[in-house]
Amino acid sequence: MSFTILKDKKGQMQMMETIAVLFIFFMLLTFGLIFYANFQKSKMEEISDEGKDLELVTIVQTIRALPELKCSDQSSITENCFDLLSLTSLKNNLELGELFMKDGSYYRDYFTSFLFDANITLEVYDEKNNQMSTLPIYSNPYRDTNKNNVATNFVPITLLDSRTGEYHFGMLYIRVYY
Repeated sequence: MSFTILKDKKGQMQMMETIAVLFIFFMLLTFGLIFYANFQKSKMEEISDEGKDLELVTIVQTIRALPELKCSDQSSITENCFDLLSLTSLKNNLELGELFMKDGSYYRDYFTSFLFDANITLEVYDEKNNQMSTLPIYSNPYRDTNKNNVATNFVPITLLDSRTGEYHFGMLYIRVYY
């Protein structure tokens, strides 16, 4: 009888060792999964930030390439130059928001489709008065107010006042909310 009791205690010890090893194994596995999940989360946030930066750059490039705003002189286009009269006209048309394009869609909806949640302002330097004046160009009226993060980019541009033929210096500020 003492042999079976000793055998049972030896079996219990082996069972306890197995349970302890399994417990340690699952604890290590849990810590590994937590570490991996945190690593993946930080990687995904980094990828998300890169996507937001790309969206901002895309909006900046789109604005700089708008043919409606380019300076032109007898069919030659000047790079990094906007026509101040065209900018003012664009601003007024976007504020009205009721103008139709050729396909029947609203003028404002066309710009909202690629400007998303952006806010575009222009600061014009006036050499005569030695001061800056601000001209708001676009602000998305459908902007989600829950988006608190802002990415900002600015583009130095030359502005042509086509009424007087004078050139001015300006900064185009693009703020994208995400």
